[in-house]
Amino acid sequence: MIKHGFALIFIASISAMATSSDSQWTSNWKDYDPEDGLQIACKTHRSNIDICRYTTLTDLSVDALVAVNIDIPNLSIWMENIITSEFVDRNSAFDYQVYSTYNFPGARNRDSLTHSKVTIDHATGAATLAFQSTTNDKKPNDISFVRFPLIKGAWKFIPQANGQTQVQYSTLALPGAYVQEYLSDIYNYTSRGAGAKTVQNLLDIALQPQYQRFEISSVTK
Repeated sequence: MIKHGFALIFIASISAMATSSDSQWTSNWKDYDPEDGLQIACKTHRSNIDICRYTTLTDLSVDALVAVNIDIPNLSIWMENIITSEFVDRNSAFDYQVYSTYNFPGARNRDSLTHSKVTIDHATGAATLAFQSTTNDKKPNDISFVRFPLIKGAWKFIPQANGQTQVQYSTLALPGAYVQEYLSDIYNYTSRGAGAKTVQNLLDIALQPQYQRFEISSVTK
């Protein structure tokens, strides 16, 4: 897989670094040209960093799409720019903390520590994997990396009446340091492209047999 740009996740309503007040946003949602059926829209946070959301339809099952996302050691295979990912703490298959490192072209590499949680709507079959930045003494700041000041987002997989699954993905990830202050336009552009590539990669890798065999019920009983 190609790893360039930056990517990460969807949330329906995001309150990163602040409340849900409209004052947190300096623009309205802007639509970009679709890519292979993938709808893309972004708006700008007061930090000058964009949140982008991606929406598409697939014949893949909710189970397979969730399986790829919770396979933490293999995130680097398909999530753009990730070098490594590992569990830090794991309460269950659907509730865990992850430490990741990222290749960051043109600047110092980044790292992050996030808490991820998967919730299942048993009435509709929809699944949401939400995550956000956290702290853990097991992973203090490493001077080799710049830690993302904030990452917040989620994937959402929603079964459709026609048997398909709607994939929704978005993220707000603040790069910190001078990149955020002086290079936000470049960062937003590369991040937007990497987000689109990440969704496309997910749909490819979810076809692999180990993910096709996964059943959510096997870890929620």
